[in-house]
Amino acid sequence: MDLAKNVVEIREQFPLKRSLTLAIAEKLKIKHPSQTDYNTKKPIAIYMTTDFLVTLLNENGQEYHLAVSVKPTSELRDDRVLAKQKIEYAYWSLQGIRFSIITDQSFNSEVSDNLELIHQSYCTVEQNKLSLPGSVNVDVIEHHILSTIKSASENETISEMCKKINAYHGCSPGVTLTIFYRMIAVRKIDINMVKLSIGAQTDVLSLKKYLVS
Repeated sequence: MDLAKNVVEIREQFPLKRSLTLAIAEKLKIKHPSQTDYNTKKPIAIYMTTDFLVTLLNENGQEYHLAVSVKPTSELRDDRVLAKQKIEYAYWSLQGIRFSIITDQSFNSEVSDNLELIHQSYCTVEQNKLSLPGSVNVDVIEHHILSTIKSASENETISEMCKKINAYHGCSPGVTLTIFYRMIAVRKIDINMVKLSIGAQTDVLSLKKYLVS
């Protein structure tokens, strides 16, 4: 969702109206989540939340919402977990909002690996503690990376490309590769990560092929 161009906003642990979740639980004959009151020692209904409420744009530029619950697949075998998911589903259905459950099996391993790679480099250059030579700035490295990808005509891995750019500008080991992954994270390099692994051993010609214009 961080990378999706049509995502406007992501709100985490979005609180649900307790009066409505209580009514839904009663209607469905499901025990509402509760905790023991510190003073009375009696159970009291707690506010439920949905992991993500995402605001997106449709093809006409109009906003719509998607409610997302994130659960390990193993938890969905638990009847109590499923019961609470039913309350969330009913809650969002009443709002006319689609409710979706995302699990660890929702994505193939290649996409997950790609996301992990870029999130390691999502921070700014300063936060990543990258050391650049005095005469070189990030813009210069980024321009060099892009021009190298777009003009690639023979097989060379991403790792080899970044090592050459590092050497050309006198950067410390790993600097160009970190900047490369951050460029993908902030969409300065727009790549179809469903179709291509962006691991360091991927060849640059394949990367060039799956660049999104």
